[in-house]
Amino acid sequence: AQQVRITGTVTSADDGQPLPGVSIVLKGTSTGTTTDMNGNFSLNANEGAVLQFSYIGFVAQEVTVGTQTELSISMQPDMEQLQEVVVVGYG
Repeated sequence: AQQVRITGTVTSADDGQPLPGVSIVLKGTSTGTTTDMNGNFSLNANEGAVLQFSYIGFVAQEVTVGTQTELSISMQPDMEQLQEVVVVGYG
């Protein structure tokens, strides 16, 4: 299989804001990258490879690389995980 350059942007499904620091890994390997401050990423992958997107507070996603070289990923907030957050303030 021939490697292709995959680029894209990861945003929040809630407000469309870019998500910096999203972990993107080729499934079954240790090869990956993270999104920059604007939610952008790029990496090389074989056609048919599976990209795994994960970010704290959001539902993880898997996307199969087809013939497309530009991806637009919208991540859903993980409400169950967010409900477990406890904030403590001192005055």
